[in-house]
Amino acid sequence: MKIGYTVLIFVIFISGLNSEAISNEMPLTEIILKVQDRLNQTTSIRSEFEQKNFIKSLGARTTSRGFLYIKKPEKIKIQYIKPQKQVFVSNENSIWIYTPKFKQVLHRKISITKQNINPIIFLSKKINLSKEFQISLVDTKMKNVKFWKKRKPLIIKLTPKKSNQKFSKIGVKFLKIHIDSSDYKIHVFEYTDSMDNNSKFEFLNLVENEDIEDNVFEFTIPANIDVIRY
Repeated sequence: MKIGYTVLIFVIFISGLNSEAISNEMPLTEIILKVQDRLNQTTSIRSEFEQKNFIKSLGARTTSRGFLYIKKPEKIKIQYIKPQKQVFVSNENSIWIYTPKFKQVLHRKISITKQNINPIIFLSKKINLSKEFQISLVDTKMKNVKFWKKRKPLIIKLTPKKSNQKFSKIGVKFLKIHIDSSDYKIHVFEYTDSMDNNSKFEFLNLVENEDIEDNVFEFTIPANIDVIRY
């Protein structure tokens, strides 16, 4: 399975976590703490999403849509509806990737040597941003984007530190999170891999801290389906 990709935005790097103000309003260190608190206090996410993908080697762009469910710790379900049905389910023990068109399920046990392969695992764990990432701000103008007309966006680039093995092992070059500066709620999650492929999830009608049943993150293999264990 290939989880999609989009074009890289030019960034202005701010070295470390200094006290430089953003638009003379708030120091970066304070913004990072507010973003971190909001993310860590979010115990679950349920949302529709649009995923825009860019595969650099092919020069290909695709768009997909579906539903996302996240529950801490480390429970994820991504249900693709368009253009092709596919289900990705992950919990603390296993990953399942089901593609009905091919009548095939990929199954992987999670262990010390075999980790979760999806960068969106970022949203399903408690995080210490300054400990795990080099942090910078993206210089961006989004006033013409309908959603942001009445909001001030913050786009934060997170580059995994060498000590942050869980992302480097799956080839993540950096992450970006798009935050509404009025309440620090995340609205877009994107990542770029070591080959400069990019995937961007835009969340639509996002609901936080809903009680999602654990069985949402289990998967029953359908009858007459090939199972590939890897």
